[in-house]
Amino acid sequence: MMAAISGLSLHRSALQSVIHALLYFSPAADIGVITNLFSRDSTLIDNELPMAITNLALDVDKALELLDDSQKPTYVLAMVQRCLLFSLHRSDTSDFTGASLVALMRFGDILNFIIRWWTQLETSIGAVTRLKALSDKVLSERFKDETEPVQPEWPAQSKIEIMGVSASYQSFNMANQFHEELSQEKPPHLVLENLSVSIAPGEKAAVCGRSGSGKSSLILLLLRMLDPLPSCAKGIIIDGVGLHSVNRADVRDRIIAMSQDPVFLPGRISLKRQFDPLDSSTPEECYAVLQLVELGNMASNVADMETPLRLESLSGGQRQLFNLPHMVLRGRVRSRRRNGGSKSGALLLLDEVTASISMDHQIERIMQRVIKVVIVERVRVVESGSPRALAMDDSSHFGQLWKA
Repeated sequence: MMAAISGLSLHRSALQSVIHALLYFSPAADIGVITNLFSRDSTLIDNELPMAITNLALDVDKALELLDDSQKPTYVLAMVQRCLLFSLHRSDTSDFTGASLVALMRFGDILNFIIRWWTQLETSIGAVTRLKALSDKVLSERFKDETEPVQPEWPAQSKIEIMGVSASYQSFNMANQFHEELSQEKPPHLVLENLSVSIAPGEKAAVCGRSGSGKSSLILLLLRMLDPLPSCAKGIIIDGVGLHSVNRADVRDRIIAMSQDPVFLPGRISLKRQFDPLDSSTPEECYAVLQLVELGNMASNVADMETPLRLESLSGGQRQLFNLPHMVLRGRVRSRRRNGGSKSGALLLLDEVTASISMDHQIERIMQRVIKVVIVERVRVVESGSPRALAMDDSSHFGQLWKA
């Protein structure tokens, strides 16, 4: 019972460490090592370790007596050896000799038993050490200063202010904190440098730039999957609340994000559960959202929402469009939870959502809807303003991108 409880505790602690690990852990970790920790090592702790301890355990009182005996003078040991030698000289019958040989043969089996279980004990203890090291050394996202409560409607206006923020993926140390000061000889590789952007409530802003310019890093920054450097940790404010003081789980629950790569649940999962894994909406709502995002051909009626989804039948564009129902449902559920279903503001982050979709015929529509465009180049904001005005300016960065 004790072994089962200990194994469960170690497994839970290691699992929590992996789930709440910082962003850098996922690409750096060896998936084979992690799988082995939760499979083979967990089996050793649950099954092999209790048996090894049981077979090698010694009574505490007996062990103390043996310890006391080992401290007696060597004279006693010499006397015992002489006594045994005298007894052997007196007993030289064939019966005694045969019994001695049998005992000697049995001694090898006993020694083999001890060595085998001692080795198993060391192996099992090694599994405990590895799981414990995973729990202790993997840096967690849970910081003690992220305790500021936010209103249920936050962020209602979605006003974003970023003031002189720099960020790097190398800014963590092994003490689960940021480096207090960064070495001048080996400065960190910045993915965002002195970033300053202001987005007004209700404003649709498009962040443009070449690959590696920092567009996705900006989204990670707003989702608190990437943290600013210590010198500018308080430089991000959303609706008057410093993002550094808000719990990360709350930030990701309140901000609706859509990645460029769709995520599907493995196995024969129903159509509804694929884009509503938390089961927070009804089949009727899910079906209505499918019609809204022009994926109505995937379900002819509400009953089809419970049929398994065949991923191999989806094209690349359909796979990316499949992110939209999940995002729309999250917005509706959030509005219903806050104010009984009326429309309310929400902060949406869309990361290259049209990468797999042909959008040539909709470029003009996008230009009309976007209010501000922000150009990022070499991890810095180089210009921002009206997309139409910048597109007409041949000397602007956006104008050059537009005509490229």
